[in-house]
Amino acid sequence: MRNSLIVYGTSFILFVVLVITGCGSGALSASNPSAPAVAGSNSPSPTPTPSATPSPSPSELVTRFAYMVFGGQTVQGFSVDENTGATAPLVQGPLTVGDGFTRFVATDPQGKFLYIAAEANRTRGGVSGHDEIGAFRINSSNGDLTPVAGSPYIMSEGTGAIAVSPDSKFLYMAQLTGISVFSIDQNSGALTLLPGSPFAPPDSLTANARIALAIDPSGRFLYEPQEGLARGQGGQIAVYSLSTSTGTPTPVTGSPFHIASSISPTAIVADPQGRFVFTGGEAGGLNPGPNVDVQQVHTPGSLSPAPGSPFASNDPVFSMTIEPSGKFLYVAAGGVGPSGVFAYTIDPSSGALMQVLGSPFAPNKFGPMATDHSGKFLYIGTSSGLLSYAIDPVTGALIFVSGDSSMDGSLQSAVTTVAY
Repeated sequence: MRNSLIVYGTSFILFVVLVITGCGSGALSASNPSAPAVAGSNSPSPTPTPSATPSPSPSELVTRFAYMVFGGQTVQGFSVDENTGATAPLVQGPLTVGDGFTRFVATDPQGKFLYIAAEANRTRGGVSGHDEIGAFRINSSNGDLTPVAGSPYIMSEGTGAIAVSPDSKFLYMAQLTGISVFSIDQNSGALTLLPGSPFAPPDSLTANARIALAIDPSGRFLYEPQEGLARGQGGQIAVYSLSTSTGTPTPVTGSPFHIASSISPTAIVADPQGRFVFTGGEAGGLNPGPNVDVQQVHTPGSLSPAPGSPFASNDPVFSMTIEPSGKFLYVAAGGVGPSGVFAYTIDPSSGALMQVLGSPFAPNKFGPMATDHSGKFLYIGTSSGLLSYAIDPVTGALIFVSGDSSMDGSLQSAVTTVAY
């Protein structure tokens, strides 16, 4: 069972910067008294990466539920109509995660557990709420969420983007001090911090190293976008090789890899077939340059720019998602010029992008996104719920299906879908 993970992308970018500058430091631990104890503790010539280990075909999975994380302290579940793509709020209603500000979401590929990372509000030097991880068990019959014992797990430093390994054994979190890794109890969903976390701390010239994460579909590599502080350095992607037995990340030779110098990264997605990595960001200025970077993946994990990269959308990019077959990329962006969802076809050989005629779709909707597992529908989070769009299987164009289209899509934090 696979999940569709949306790495963060909302109108909170300025808020993120404020939060990051106020983050504390120190080793991670779980301090919730009722929680289970959390254990503390020159590139070769590029060679095309072999195809990833085949996963179950999306056609074998049916998306049953979608979950939207609000920017407050709540998560809302929705049922999904597999035929029309329409969604409806679950009878259970929204649940409170903790007292932090929910930002990031991930499900295990088996669809058993939902994880939500929340952060404390540190604006103006004050602290409200906690940095924490909420863990929930998903009822496969009705989508209801039940908190895992000890949830939420209180963290000792700022939380960041999260992702679950394809084998469902590990949860990864990007933090200012490195990559923290948690083992996942396969029965309860409880988290235990791996000794040695956080791994691979970024150097002193790195900023915003916790805004997004993506995992190669085979589970071989973890991708973390970062912002370089050196003049002219621009954005970069740290690439980590993942141990399938221990879960520990190790930087690959040559990491981090520089992307377009004009881009400050805000979102990242990995190609479902393991061929490419897509990074969106903020170029800035009244006439921003292209802000969607595409990198080709080579053995053993090195990256190189795709022809024509970077590509243009609106500025800044708030969120990104990719259709499960790897045919279409969707970029939600708003700011200077027309706002909405920019659709692209992906060249299967080079990764180069071609903007779909009619972009941007979903005018003024630039919140978090997720596709269903069949690749037929795309969902956008708004303040009133989810908007559903059908994906044209030939062109990639979006056709409105359901939801309150009068609401903008810029206020929510993350969206994910679950299939069985």
